[in-house]
Amino acid sequence: MTITADQQTALAQFAQSVVNLTESFGIQLPEAAARPSAAKTPATKKKRPKKYGAIDASTPAAVRDERQRLILTEIDAAGGAVARQDWLEIAGRYGYDSRRLGGFFAKNGGTGMLAMSADRKMVQLTSHGKARL
Repeated sequence: MTITADQQTALAQFAQSVVNLTESFGIQLPEAAARPSAAKTPATKKKRPKKYGAIDASTPAAVRDERQRLILTEIDAAGGAVARQDWLEIAGRYGYDSRRLGGFFAKNGGTGMLAMSADRKMVQLTSHGKARL
């Protein structure tokens, strides 16, 4: 989860109000808790910018094939399997709507380019997907 600058400011203000409230009741907090700015902010995962426009019915087949290859290459570079949420983010960067990704799993000569784990938490390349690289 990414925390925006506005959210960080709101959290700092909330923390300060908690410190003020506890002090009004005569409760002394440890020194580090009394200084919210001293607390480390959690590391945020940087999202890659979206590089490509949306894929739709008017997108030429050659463009779709190239983007599919780029997506499959990115999954392969991640070890051949990624978490479902990561898969949705990768596809989104290349212009795919998360509601229209079934074609990656459709049967193409007996197998799809990707397969989902039984618990639906991981997406992995199939032999057909590897052949498309």
